Amino acid sequence: MLELDRLSASYGKAMALESISLRVMPGEFVAVLGPNGAGKSTLLKAISRAIDSQGGLTFEGQSLHNVATEKWWAWAFAIALKDAACSPNSAY
Repeated sequence: MLELDRLSASYGKAMALESISLRVMPGEFVAVLGPNGAGKSTLLKAISRAIDSQGGLTFEGQSLHNVATEKWWAWAFAIALKDAACSPNSAY
């Protein structure tokens, strides 16, 4: 299970995410939708640890703030970009 508990992230003084809480159970798929500038990419960057964040970020009960990036990616975390899923030949 992936769990975010009041996760926040900023770019300098600009707060990009504030107190996001989310629980994703094994086997679930989650889509992050919203307008430009809503924080979708920042959320994925914070979860993947590409940027620093504050708050709870755990996977299978283990804090991800202290896990080596290589190990986290080995746990099969994946990001599907919108352009990759929206080709004219895609089946919906």
